[in-house]
Amino acid sequence: MVGRGPLGTGTALVIYLIGEHPQFLPLVRPLFAEADAGRRRLVMSAVTLLDVLFVPYRADNRALAARHEALLTRAPALNPEQT
Repeated sequence: MVGRGPLGTGTALVIYLIGEHPQFLPLVRPLFAEADAGRRRLVMSAVTLLDVLFVPYRADNRALAARHEALLTRAPALNPEQT
């Protein structure tokens, strides 16, 4: 049972979501949908952000890195204090 407080999202959950992982996306999508609907508060660490941005920057894909950064730093589901 999940408590009422914020739920920490690890790197794997975020990567499965943005990478649309075929095996795990059906498991993580409902979690993020609940957050988008305002029924759940999610938080993530700066380490998760760095983990997600590492591969696009290493590949010199700045556009992809910018999209991921925008998603992870501006999405109300992950940053409820912005709502």
